[in-house]
Amino acid sequence: MQMLPCRVEKVRLDRFFYDLAHDFSRQGDLSDALNCFCDAFLVRSGDHDTSQDWLTFYNVQFTMYMLGKRRFDIQIPEGDMVFQLIRDRWVDLKKELGKSRLGLVRNLFEWSKTVEIDFPFEVDFSGFPGQCDPIFSILEQVG
Repeated sequence: MQMLPCRVEKVRLDRFFYDLAHDFSRQGDLSDALNCFCDAFLVRSGDHDTSQDWLTFYNVQFTMYMLGKRRFDIQIPEGDMVFQLIRDRWVDLKKELGKSRLGLVRNLFEWSKTVEIDFPFEVDFSGFPGQCDPIFSILEQVG
């Protein structure tokens, strides 16, 4: 019996999430688009830290970055860079908190919104944590 050649196209999970994020964005579904962008760059990084604290911090920070941009889009090299900035800040914070008597905070979601990362653009997040801010509802859905 002769085997016929079969073409199987490998779908990369990170690319799937990235493309899906753009689809959601075009439909105006920012919450799902943000979730997919977060997932795309997390998967793409190969990071194996699945702790809820890290994932919460990452989702909040990546969302804040995306919502602070003038255009709701991100290129792959930019997303990789943003991921690494967030990851580096998380590692530094864990070291700092490890030396502290206080340890990790109780409400990590709220605390994560107060951590500043020097992203490569200027954004004014003053008043961001306020419940009346329209961004808050989107961040709540992602976090």
